[in-house]
Amino acid sequence: MSGFGRRRAGGGRPAGAVVALGVGARAAVALAACSLVGLALAGCGSTPLSLIQLRARAGAICTVSERRAAAIRAPRSPARAGAFLVAGIRTLEPEVRQLARLSAPAGTRSLYRGAIASVRAELSTLRGAVASLRAGGAASDVFGALERRLAPLERRADGAWRALGMPACARD
Repeated sequence: MSGFGRRRAGGGRPAGAVVALGVGARAAVALAACSLVGLALAGCGSTPLSLIQLRARAGAICTVSERRAAAIRAPRSPARAGAFLVAGIRTLEPEVRQLARLSAPAGTRSLYRGAIASVRAELSTLRGAVASLRAGGAASDVFGALERRLAPLERRADGAWRALGMPACARD
């Protein structure tokens, strides 16, 4: 229990309580507190975007991520396969975080969340491939398995992005 509900040993006022505030001052403090909470919620993506806004913001996020991904050089040897995958993961992680912060309009929310879930599953699959390489798996075997596992996830994500009208987020 905080000090606001306890009485001091000698009786008197509750410890830490602010009793000098008048009713008008209390209302001003309450209004300020509500305003701060409202601002905090508005910054957290609690207000759904319009579909046009969502497409523009998501498209910008995906375009930046695509540029970063294009700059990653393919490995020239099997020994660099893990570093290649880690670079891809580091490119996708911020994209997914930023996309997840956007709030889709009610009519597209489920499809949008599904697209993000598919990309998260791709990330998980990539992390699994890195773990397999670190455990000594042959790069050719790991990449073969990775392609088979990623293909359906990519198709699902790409279909959702296209249905949402966000081709910049599709990988095909």
